[in-house]
Amino acid sequence: MTSAGVYDNSSATTQMYCRTDQTDVLKQSPWIRVPYPGQWGTIIWSWPATLTMLAGALSAMVRSCTLTSSCRDEA
Repeated sequence: MTSAGVYDNSSATTQMYCRTDQTDVLKQSPWIRVPYPGQWGTIIWSWPATLTMLAGALSAMVRSCTLTSSCRDEA
C-alpha cells in the first residue's frame, strides 16, 4: 500500500508507523521469535530415531535421483 501511494497525503508520522521496515514491529511482536535448542525441555537423542530418519532421507535421495534420470531419458 505504501508503494501504491495510499499514504501520500498522510502526515509523516502516519507514514512512518505504516512501514514495517522502519519500525520495531517485527522485534516487538511476540509471535515472531527464533526458538533456541532445549527451549521445550532436554534434547532427547536415540539411535532408532536417528536410523529411521537416515533411512527416510536416503530413500528420498535415491528416489529423486532415479526419477530425475528416468525423466531425462524420456525427453
